[in-house]
Amino acid sequence: MDEARRLAQLDFDDLTAPYLGRSGADRAAMFGGSGLRLNGKFVGFVASGGRLVLKLPAERAAAVIAGGGGEPVTVGGRATREWVGVPHAAVASWPALIGEAFDYMSALTRSGSGPAGPNSTTASSKPASA
Repeated sequence: MDEARRLAQLDFDDLTAPYLGRSGADRAAMFGGSGLRLNGKFVGFVASGGRLVLKLPAERAAAVIAGGGGEPVTVGGRATREWVGVPHAAVASWPALIGEAFDYMSALTRSGSGPAGPNSTTASSKPASA
């Protein structure tokens, strides 16, 4: 794990620790780091270079990207709609975005409907790459 990712992972672990007491929340390995899951679906994780990758509603992900607070996450050369990468340099925005992502995943897993993956309504919530 590179140093930038290691430092970002420490921040992520601290920021997500309070969620672990909630029903269905846990940590699991994701691309060489530890991600936050809810009911077996990934909410977010730290990717290479220390970038936080989160699942948000498509409209919110687009707004974060358009506002310069994040970048698209690509899978197979295509940008995903619901996954957004937020640099460690923007760590001040992480707590609110993690909260939004957790709430979004909570709504998805509670209803049992809605998009579960980067570009479909039936795929796993884990993106193929980050």
